Parts: sequence; structure tokens; C-alpha cells
Amino acid sequence: MRINAAIKELWTDGFFLEHRKPSVVGKKLFEKYGITCSNILMQLKSCDSFLRKESKGWIQKIHAHNSNPKEMDYFKLFNIHPEIDKVSKQLFDDKHYPQAIFEAFKRVNNLVKEKSGRSDLDGKGLMLTSFSVNNPILQMNGLSSQSDKDEQEGFMHLYAGAIMGIRNPKGHETIIQKNKDRTLKYLSFASLLCERLDECKKR
Repeated sequence: MRINAAIKELWTDGFFLEHRKPSVVGKKLFEKYGITCSNILMQLKSCDSFLRKESKGWIQKIHAHNSNPKEMDYFKLFNIHPEIDKVSKQLFDDKHYPQAIFEAFKRVNNLVKEKSGRSDLDGKGLMLTSFSVNNPILQMNGLSSQSDKDEQEGFMHLYAGAIMGIRNPKGHETIIQKNKDRTLKYLSFASLLCERLDECKKR
């Protein structure tokens, strides 16, 4: 693969959503593609149609030039979990941001119900029971150390807090949410919760 094509693929995958120093880009090219480059700075400059240089490093150009959002598949860029994609992508694309967030966290809640087998519980109670440190139904790790127990308890509160602080307000009130970037952050959080749930073992 040519260096420019590899850099463009990294851009497509969302690598440049954050600022990247040339040395970091070079390391990524070698790790992912086995490509070495003696002049990475020149290669990055040649990708100025989709990248720009800032003081913190190189970052994607899409926001700076206000490109048509339909040209960018944000769900692919952020690697959104398939379960969240299924319930929220069309809503997001249609700019129904509050509904997209609500459906995402409703799906998280239902996935925990399905995996734990506790369809009799919902919301905060479901999360505190399913991810309990002392008697978990869904175990995130081996619980063999204090660090493991801290992770289990921390994520228990993250799941419970997500339902209480994000799903419930979006479901019970008329929320005005017009910020696309904030919506993507909510959906990315829901996606992370789905990923960690996939990794859980049922006891």
C-alpha cells in the first residue's frame, strides 16, 4: 500500500479525530501496515486535502471546512457498537439527537436485562444487581484483586448513572439537544457500555 493511501485509510478510520504528531503517525503506519517513511512530514503535507497541521499536531480537516456531514459516516469513524448503530443511526442522521441518545441507552438497559436474565428489574436496580461487587450476575473480570473489584464497582455505577442521568431524563422530559458533537459523545459512551457488556461473563 502506498503511504498516502495508508494515511487516508487512517483518516477514514478516525485516527486523526485527535491531534497526531508526525512521529505518532509514522509509528502507526509501521504497526498497522509495516510501512516505514523517511520523510513523514512531507507525506502528511501532501494529504492537505483532508488533513491540516496545528500546533498540537495533524488533525482531520472536515470540521475546518464545514464539509457536508452526509459525506462522513461518523458511526464508522467512532466505531459505534452494532447494537447502538441499529437503534440510533437513522435518528442521528435525521438529526433527531435526543431520540438517538434515548434509544441508545434504552438499548443498553435492555441488553443488560437480556444477558443477566433479570427481566423483572429495570434501570438503576437492574444495574446495581447485575454488576454487584459481592454477588455479580455479570462479572467484568476475575475479581481476584482489589483493582478488579474497583473496576467492577466503578462500572456498576457507570451503568446505573447512565440510565439515571441520561436515559431517564431523555425519556421523561422534552429535551432540546441540537449539538451533534455532544450527541456523538453520548453515543460513544453507550457504545463503550455495550462493548464492556459483551466482555462480561454471566455467573
